[in-house]
Amino acid sequence: MSMSVFKLDDPNGNTIGTIRAVFPKTIFCENNVLSSDYILSLKTLSEKLVRENSTKDTALNVLSTHKTNNLVNYDEYGVLSDKIISKAKGYAEAIGYCSKTQLQNLKIVNMWVNQSNGGDFVFPHIHTNSDLTGVFYIDAPTNAIITFYDNIYNMSKDVATVNMFSSRYFQHPCTPNSLLLFKSDLLHGNEKQPTGSKLAISFNIVF
Repeated sequence: MSMSVFKLDDPNGNTIGTIRAVFPKTIFCENNVLSSDYILSLKTLSEKLVRENSTKDTALNVLSTHKTNNLVNYDEYGVLSDKIISKAKGYAEAIGYCSKTQLQNLKIVNMWVNQSNGGDFVFPHIHTNSDLTGVFYIDAPTNAIITFYDNIYNMSKDVATVNMFSSRYFQHPCTPNSLLLFKSDLLHGNEKQPTGSKLAISFNIVF
C-alpha cells in the first residue's frame, strides 16, 4: 500500500531515517460548481425555507432546517443533488470504495440549509449513520472558514513549530459556489463567524 515517505537528514545532509505519513484524512474540494442563475434560485428558495421553518439550539448555533425540511424531497435542489452524487462517486472511488454495488447505491439521505450570521458557530461534531458528508456554499462572507480537527482529545504537549506532521486542525475557506466532501467521521465545526451572512447546504450520503 502506497504512503507518503519523507527523507530525514541531519544538518550535514546525512540521511538519518525516514518519516512515513500514515492514516491520511481527505477532503474533496471543487470551486465554481454551479451556474450563477441556478445559485440565485437556490438562494431565494433556501432563504425562504429558513424564514418559514428553521430551528436554532446551543449546539447548532445557526438557523437550520436540519430538523424540519429534507431538501432531498424538493425538485428545485435536483441539479445540485445530481452534481453532488457525480462528484461523490469520483471521490469515493479515489479513497477505495470501488465496487459497483457501493457506487451504484450511493445516495443522499438528507440535506438541509444552515444560515448563519456574525458571531454564530457550530460546535465540533461528526455525522453518524452516514458514510460521506459534505457542504455546498451558496453565499459566505470573506474570511468565513470551516475547521477540521485531527483529535481534540490529544493530550500531548504542543510543538514549538506546527507543520504537516503535527497540525491538530485544518481550516478551509467557505467559498461561495464551492463543494466540500469528506468522510462522515471527520470531526469538523465552525468557529465564530465574521460579520456577514452565510448560506450553506449540508448533506449526508450512504452507500
